[in-house]
Amino acid sequence: MLKKIGPFVFKFLLCFLVGGAAKAQLYKEAFYLSGRKFTVLNPTMSAADTARPVVLLLHGCQMTAEQMIQMTGIEQWAQQKDFIVLAPEQSQLLNPMNCWNWFLPANQQPVFPSEIATLAQAVRHVVSRYNGDPRHVYAMGFSSGAYLTANLFYCYPDLLAGVTIHSGGAFKAAESGLWAAETMKKGSFKSDRHLSNDAYMCARPRQTSVLSKKMIVVQGSKDDVVDQKNALQLSSQFLGFLDFADDQKWNQSLSFQKNITTAGNKKFPVQITQYVNDRVYLHSIHIENLPHHWSGGQAGSTYAEPHSLDVTEYSLKVFLDNR
Repeated sequence: MLKKIGPFVFKFLLCFLVGGAAKAQLYKEAFYLSGRKFTVLNPTMSAADTARPVVLLLHGCQMTAEQMIQMTGIEQWAQQKDFIVLAPEQSQLLNPMNCWNWFLPANQQPVFPSEIATLAQAVRHVVSRYNGDPRHVYAMGFSSGAYLTANLFYCYPDLLAGVTIHSGGAFKAAESGLWAAETMKKGSFKSDRHLSNDAYMCARPRQTSVLSKKMIVVQGSKDDVVDQKNALQLSSQFLGFLDFADDQKWNQSLSFQKNITTAGNKKFPVQITQYVNDRVYLHSIHIENLPHHWSGGQAGSTYAEPHSLDVTEYSLKVFLDNR
């Protein structure tokens, strides 16, 4: 059951001034679901005549939803590109470190009250209440939120059109707390095919147009929390998932051309590998010297590196441009 703050949803008006002129107003609202607070950033006071995209933000451990909003700089982009932001916050009663419990088998199933089922219900509420576009719902997750993003992506393929998984790993890479700790340091012991099969089995009951999905994988070379192998397994899982979803066979029937480009700067060189088959399915972004920080995050945020590639901007271009 959704619970509003107070008798009405409590609204905050955020007005931004640039060069003395006011930009579009951004309204902040909140509701509660399954003991968690969900913050909504809405560029307009009421539902727009045209359905707008929705971007779900999932924070990492020892973070709040507000810190994730600030770190990614999503507010300015919501105003500029006119989309709705939904930022849930984990309850400390469910995890004292504010981590999402992505590794628990209960949260790797689309069954309420799992974390992903709760997120799916919240997304649908926002789409309905604010005239969000159900065809253009995206998620961006960091650390434990990145792992949970993978869970949501595969178990609700009818919900998300694309995801950014920053410093995370594959769906069902681990299935317990101790297993998760080892996986983050070394990668999952499961084979790529095993992981891809796990993904397909969760997606199968809700499978719609899975071949239209987009994934962005971001990993830093100096990440001492989540090892780089997790990003490689995550990418392989997605490509294997697409191969099997194509004709229900592991036969590489869906082949990809790899386009590799470089970006970044001297301190944070970036290699972007795009996997293409008529269109780009997967963007794999490897950033040298980046620790366990959000790339291109806002200065002053605890888990942000403001001098590397702006992943928020990159993701929104992939998701929202040329829709």
